[in-house]
Amino acid sequence: MPNPGPWSELYPDLLESIFELLCLADVHRAKLVCLNWNTSSKRSVARKIKTPWLIVLFVDDEKDVYVLHNPNEDRIYKPVRDFSGIRFLANSGKWFLMLDSGCNLYIMDVFSEKRIDLPPLESLVSSTYALKPSGDKEYSLILPGGSCCKLNTSYLRSRLWVDEKTGEFVLVLFFDPSPYLFYCKNGDNHYTVIPVDDKFPNMLQGVTDLVLRGYRLYIASNRRCVRVIDLSGHQGFEDVTGSNPKPMLSPLGENDSFNIVATTAGEVLLVESTTVENQRTFRIYKKNPNADPEDQMPHLVEVDSLGDEALLLDLGITVPAANHALGIQPNTIYFARHNRVRYRVSFDLEICVFNVATKTIIKHLPHLANLKPRDALWFLPMT
Repeated sequence: MPNPGPWSELYPDLLESIFELLCLADVHRAKLVCLNWNTSSKRSVARKIKTPWLIVLFVDDEKDVYVLHNPNEDRIYKPVRDFSGIRFLANSGKWFLMLDSGCNLYIMDVFSEKRIDLPPLESLVSSTYALKPSGDKEYSLILPGGSCCKLNTSYLRSRLWVDEKTGEFVLVLFFDPSPYLFYCKNGDNHYTVIPVDDKFPNMLQGVTDLVLRGYRLYIASNRRCVRVIDLSGHQGFEDVTGSNPKPMLSPLGENDSFNIVATTAGEVLLVESTTVENQRTFRIYKKNPNADPEDQMPHLVEVDSLGDEALLLDLGITVPAANHALGIQPNTIYFARHNRVRYRVSFDLEICVFNVATKTIIKHLPHLANLKPRDALWFLPMT
């Protein structure tokens, strides 16, 4: 070119054709160059995302190593940053909540490595409780009357939601098995307690599972009732559970391998997993719309199809999948393991995709077995 212009002024069609040749991880990096590249990359990324990704933890030379796996490209990406000593607690899209060896919490975009630092755990604000460091990865929860409960960050669990457009976020933390939840939103310099103890009716006490969808927090209690908490307010939170909550009891009876799920429409589902003849299978249930309102222990009805949605069981949410939107297969369950919030049963890692209609696993990822993964988590690398 006789009069070459700046790289930022390349024609959008040219940029998009270049981006089409790049892997998704490199497109995410390229979009950080300038506004023009960012705009062109979004059109390319929308076409390149073919399936949810996995973040996989394995041990290499006695050190924890995290890698990203794109099943569509059948390619593994090793992050430039060394994440040894880091725990990935939760995620929302490409944003991950991390806890480092110094007990510092932050949210990071795993592609751009943009980072949002969070308040320290001891910034908990409560008229009843106080949280203080008491040793390596240990905290003391000071209870009313001066009694103390020891907590270890090895048992810290979380749920995270990030609005990709506005950057707003909310996260909920929970020390398993202590009955204390606390949350933080963007702009907060502290954590606020959400009580789940004996101040509530028996049906609503305790935590067995958590789902965070936007500013709505769904809490499965010890009795399998579901509390719904609205975290969108500027002053505290609002309990919007309703006056007559009822347990979600499966026709199969008690089963420890269960999760609650919040659909795109806000409906709560119960998903149970069993192994039959060494084959993983799932059953989905919802509240019976024809149940007797006077029945205090109504059974659920089975859901035969998710329709044009797919279920990311690791996150406890469904996502649109009409016409294979973003390449996500509709009426499927993306699964890695149970017990993200509570270790109710033994650790059971099985990375797969399950077809709800045929009740069969349609995709195993056996090549990941060579890594001997200790853990894995599905996520959507959305922009």
